[in-house]
Parts: sequence; structure tokens; C-alpha cells
Amino acid sequence: MITTTHGDDDDANLRHALAALDAVATPASGETPPAVRVHALLAADHLVSGGVSPAGRPRSLAGLAEIEQALRRVLRCLAALHPDTYAQDPVLDAAAAARTALLLLEDSDERLHR
Repeated sequence: MITTTHGDDDDANLRHALAALDAVATPASGETPPAVRVHALLAADHLVSGGVSPAGRPRSLAGLAEIEQALRRVLRCLAALHPDTYAQDPVLDAAAAARTALLLLEDSDERLHR
């Protein structure tokens, strides 16, 4: 379980990160490359297994630019956590999976523009 003893900001940042990951992974975001979707799902699973509750239906993202923005939002939310919260395994694992998703997205976007 992720322990947040440093205020409501950590809880909000974790919920925002999970919402953005859910948006990236949702099938309605049809342009999300499969490998990116898998890593977004993995990151979301780490947060959920750490006790973060999903915040309703994920919104649909239109295009690779919105998907990239959502993944960057995840990383910003996680980076804004108190160091004691960020250092917990579910958060570190979610950050690593989200970073991998972003790198895969950037790689697939480069291939499209060659």
C-alpha cells in the first residue's frame, strides 16, 4: 500500500496520474500503439495495487500528441510527490513503466516520420 502522510497533494497527484494512465490505455484512444498501452496498463496496475482508486471513466485521447501529453502529465504528477511517497515500490514501478511507455511512444512517432 502506498502511504501518503504528507498531505492531500500526494493523494491528488496519484489520482491524476492514474486518470492519465487510464486515458492512455483505454481502447477508445485508438492511436495508442499496443506496446505503449501495455506499459500504461502496467503503470496503472502498480498504482491500483498500491491502493490508488480510479476516478471514474477515462477520457478518450485524440492523437499521439495528446497521448504524449498524458504520459508527461503522469510523470509530472509522480515527480511532484513527497520524496517519502515517491520512494515506495508501487510508485517507483509505476514511474518506470510510464517512462517506458513514453519512450516507446517517442520511438514509434519517430518511425512514423522517417
